[in-house]
Amino acid sequence: MTTPSFSINVFRLQRILDLRSLNIQNFHNETTIIANSLSASPQFTTFQVSLNAIELYNVRYTEKQVRRIDENFSEYSQGIRLTHSIPMLRPPRGLRYLSSKFFSGDVSGQIGEALFVYFLVEELGVNSDSIAHMRPEKRRGYLTSDFLIWDANKRLQNVIGEPYGLPVYGEVKSSTGIMTRDKIGDGLSQLKATIGNAYNHGLLALVSRNQQRSSYDIHFVVVRG
Repeated sequence: MTTPSFSINVFRLQRILDLRSLNIQNFHNETTIIANSLSASPQFTTFQVSLNAIELYNVRYTEKQVRRIDENFSEYSQGIRLTHSIPMLRPPRGLRYLSSKFFSGDVSGQIGEALFVYFLVEELGVNSDSIAHMRPEKRRGYLTSDFLIWDANKRLQNVIGEPYGLPVYGEVKSSTGIMTRDKIGDGLSQLKATIGNAYNHGLLALVSRNQQRSSYDIHFVVVRG
């Protein structure tokens, strides 16, 4: 039996964002520019993702213990919501029945993180043992990015586009709808807080459902400390 696969388009913001230049005054403007430029970003590449493989990356690398994102992938990418059973009787005045389920932020987040690691390992050739999630620091109350990447073989060179040191930091923001300016801002804030004054680079991966509602797109924003 053939394993279902989906085509993922990858885009990259043309300029590298200098985190040291971000401050309270220009932060809103920068996130707005990024949000407005997503549809015009040049395509970097396209790759095929196997649903069986994406579940393996989900189990090994993502934050939450949510199983079977391979079963959710199609419904989330296509916007298919499961419907509820509803009584024939009308609810009391001012109330409404929930006719269909809402998408879970946990599931869409898992899909985004799994796609991010899948792309780094399967498409770019980053060593799978060099990637780790940093969520324990978030649990302790620190504002950190999602991933730490020890890319000793410089497999991220084509994405980053300039010389870089180690480690590289990765932050993933996912959405089943439009990628909002607030999500972009949260991602940049987490990278800025993690990198601090170090001269390191980071990747902000914005993962959202594509316009055709058939799969996901990944938009990379490269940042430097």
